[in-house]
Amino acid sequence: MFESDWLEQNYDMQELADEWRKEGKKVSVCQYTDKKGTSQSSLDNFVVIDQNDVDFWGRTTSIAARRMLDEDEFDIVIDLTTTQRRPLIYLLIEVKAKMKCGRKSELMKKIYDFQIDIKNPEFDDSEEGMAAREAYNERKELADQIVKYLKIIQKS
Repeated sequence: MFESDWLEQNYDMQELADEWRKEGKKVSVCQYTDKKGTSQSSLDNFVVIDQNDVDFWGRTTSIAARRMLDEDEFDIVIDLTTTQRRPLIYLLIEVKAKMKCGRKSELMKKIYDFQIDIKNPEFDDSEEGMAAREAYNERKELADQIVKYLKIIQKS
């Protein structure tokens, strides 16, 4: 699950989901955007929640998300949000999963079973620094680190 400002800019998440599917994993993706009227995704197998799908308390009313919460059970839920969003926090609380993991956060420590502490790199104002800043993808870095450590745990 992850948060996003624009539906069109999430091909990195589609690639990640496709990569995991190629490894034989069953993957469901839940995306939250704080815009209204954007609950349709052009990407495959994405459940999109927008402001129209959130009640007064911040819980989702999305039919697709409610179906996922009521009917599905997951081995692991990976939260790739970089900013805490109330609807996604409620989803994490409600989802049935053997393990929940995401970016280290004081707020989420009682929800996550496994947290990764990633520091955003500092980039200077040189051409190389600007190019590195442009290329850096925080969600991808978080996903790579979580998968790295989960594979280490799995091997032990």
